Amino acid sequence: MTQLQDAEDVLPDDGTENSAAPRIQTDEEFSSGFLFGGGSSRQTLTHFHPNTIQIFQLWNTFLDGVNPLTKIIHVPTLQQQILDAASDLSSLSPEMEALMFSIYSSALLCMHVDEVQKYFEDSKSALLTRYRQCAQQALVNAGILGTSELKVLQAFLLFIISVRLVYNPHILWSLTGICVRIAQRIGLHKDGSKLGLSVFETEMRRRIWWNLTVVDATIGHMAGCESHMLLLADTKLPSNINDSALDPGMKDIPDESSGPTEMFFCLMSYELGAWLAKQAENKTSSFDGFWEFLSSTTISVDQKDAIIDELEQIFERKYINHCDSSIPLHFVTFVVAKSAVTSSRLRAHHPRQYQEKGQPLLPTERDLLFNLCFRLLEYGDLIFRSPKVQKFHWHLDFHFPWEALIVMLLVLRHRNVGQEVARAWQLIDALFKRQTKIMTQRQRSPLHLAVANLAIKAWSAHVTESEYSRIDPLPQPEVIDLLWRYTHQGSTSTSFSNSTLFSTRPLPRDPSISTEPTIEGPLTTSEHVTSPSQGLAAGKSHLTADCDNSTQNTYNLNTGLPIRTDGTAIDSTMEMDSNPFDDSPLNWNQWDALLHEFQDYSTGDMDMLFPLQPT
Repeated sequence: MTQLQDAEDVLPDDGTENSAAPRIQTDEEFSSGFLFGGGSSRQTLTHFHPNTIQIFQLWNTFLDGVNPLTKIIHVPTLQQQILDAASDLSSLSPEMEALMFSIYSSALLCMHVDEVQKYFEDSKSALLTRYRQCAQQALVNAGILGTSELKVLQAFLLFIISVRLVYNPHILWSLTGICVRIAQRIGLHKDGSKLGLSVFETEMRRRIWWNLTVVDATIGHMAGCESHMLLLADTKLPSNINDSALDPGMKDIPDESSGPTEMFFCLMSYELGAWLAKQAENKTSSFDGFWEFLSSTTISVDQKDAIIDELEQIFERKYINHCDSSIPLHFVTFVVAKSAVTSSRLRAHHPRQYQEKGQPLLPTERDLLFNLCFRLLEYGDLIFRSPKVQKFHWHLDFHFPWEALIVMLLVLRHRNVGQEVARAWQLIDALFKRQTKIMTQRQRSPLHLAVANLAIKAWSAHVTESEYSRIDPLPQPEVIDLLWRYTHQGSTSTSFSNSTLFSTRPLPRDPSISTEPTIEGPLTTSEHVTSPSQGLAAGKSHLTADCDNSTQNTYNLNTGLPIRTDGTAIDSTMEMDSNPFDDSPLNWNQWDALLHEFQDYSTGDMDMLFPLQPT
């Protein structure tokens, strides 16, 4: 990539954004090394690079699994630089070395553990730790806090993306804040067409700025904060063109494609950001977050639906109608676009607004909530059952549909039987399996306990209604056994294995349902998404579990509570003292607090260990 113009030359001389000339740093001043918990001195990283073959393996993996969802580098330009760098690692510039280690770190996210072991003869976790540490030190070497280099910003952004599932959201929020300040220092918040920059540089700056807005907003939401980036900029959306249409020496703006390009997924997500920014501009009150208008009780549900209809029409016209299900990037774009619209409708119709108004949740609205949550869970199931998009799971794992799961379980306490209910429990069962590793490798979290309690109540309601209607209940989902064991361990430090948890039979799948997901036509909010499951009523369900505590092995089908051997019921709230939830109505503020507390949890794998030692 051509050298970025110095920030002082790019930004207008208005006395507000033009920073002072660099000063020689003294020993007492803040250093980049402090950011990552290491020393301020540079360290040589040449010996930590993978070998040449492995470099190209990671580069190709990055191009296949990370680049399509980020698009912050120009592949033709950077590929030649990678080729040159691999032949002489000792002469790498600090900026290029930082970018390479960030590419290694993010590329590893796409690879299966067995694949990593095969090609690198080391574990995925060990390599991730090593290359994250190296990326941190490389960023220090490149002077991350005082940089005006676009390449360092690209490296930092990829590094943040590579640790999203590792770092505490508040740490990530601080890091993205630094990223935003660097971007402003470079002038990315001002469209390059107004700064006299080249066509190529203008386009790349747009791509990086808009990707940063998405990363900042996503992490900010997890940290319970709101991003204000879109309010600070006039940077236009990137063009819908492939990398091959861009060249550093080009003089004329290339024509945009009317169909899918390499920018397909990214532009769809940026379009969502632009739509949210538009809603913020239309508000007369003070800014309270881009998503807040959907949950506001001052705007009617009909108005909200009309606004969401506009987004759906944009997505349908520009993206969804052009999707080819055989192309992995198109498949992900379709599902994420559909999920964004459906999630927006769930926010607009969320049951909390009725509680705030003191109004009952009408049956028609409850049915709509069921369909919206059903759709969101099914979209997630489609993605994670599709082998062809496994390379993109690193990105999708970051977005667990807690809101849809909680609302679905709430509705299932009232909507107890039927084919759609059977399919809903299949989806819930599959969804919880994505949480199994977290639930079995850490102390019990209040969020998991609260959701477990809600799920058990929903299942108990199904069993009770089935008995009342004299129909056979569904076979007990595996998740119910898991959750009983989880909530009644007796000690938060008790550990248990997956094989112990999943000792009961799963819900059988409908053989008519393909395990290879396909793209269906557009859905409207009035449609019922059904997927009948045959053979689900295969005998009366029962709640049993082989818990270590032998007094907790029988359950009352009417209450869903475990029964001691003396016949007395065990109070679930006594066993789950961290769970404040009882019967409806739910306290949504408490749920919000639990979600934020859960997201604040850090795995401890902070990878901030210096100095590095060559292997």
